[in-house]
Amino acid sequence: MASDLDNPLSQMNSQQRIAAWTVGALMIFAGALGLLLYLPRVLQAHSPGYLSALGSVAAAEAALFTLGAALVAAVYVWLTHRLVKQSAAHREADLMLTLIDEYDGLRDDLQRIQSWYMESAATGVDPVERFRQAAQAEFSVDFSQLVDDARFSASRFFVRTRRLVRAGYLSETVVTQALDPSAIELFLTKIDPLDEAKAGAEYKSDDREFFQALLLKCTRTN
Repeated sequence: MASDLDNPLSQMNSQQRIAAWTVGALMIFAGALGLLLYLPRVLQAHSPGYLSALGSVAAAEAALFTLGAALVAAVYVWLTHRLVKQSAAHREADLMLTLIDEYDGLRDDLQRIQSWYMESAATGVDPVERFRQAAQAEFSVDFSQLVDDARFSASRFFVRTRRLVRAGYLSETVVTQALDPSAIELFLTKIDPLDEAKAGAEYKSDDREFFQALLLKCTRTN
């Protein structure tokens, strides 16, 4: 069985394959055209019906030229289309991996936020109200400044994700592939409520509404 080393095309990238196929088609076309150009000389020397045959050759040359041009254009368009699709797939894969890496980098911040909720529940205190009071006191008690820093980092990740989707740089499909429903639920149930407590009257629900809709789509898909 032949290996990849025996097949030069397997070692080329998409752009190189397009160039190779295009050059190959042009070489075949040039060879056929050269043969037709040589035929009149042969016919003139050996055929009494030279003029009639020459007309046939000219017609064949025109047809071959049209066919060759169409063939080269078709090959180029097909290979370019494949290149665009592959580039888009690679781009989405890179974006998905970037989202996954960034979310994994928030692990300590997310753990700190979850601990805030658990500690508050253990003492019978509402975690959001506790955070609101800490914000009013400029986070001078209960290590609440660390929680606010964690909230800011996690919230910024989700806000940036929403803005990239709205701007068309990121698809909802990539987001749902990178973030499972539990990550979105964590934002909706624990991070966004702290955002609202911190922002007060200036709070905007754009992020909440976006991720609520996205979570609903995930639920329907699954």
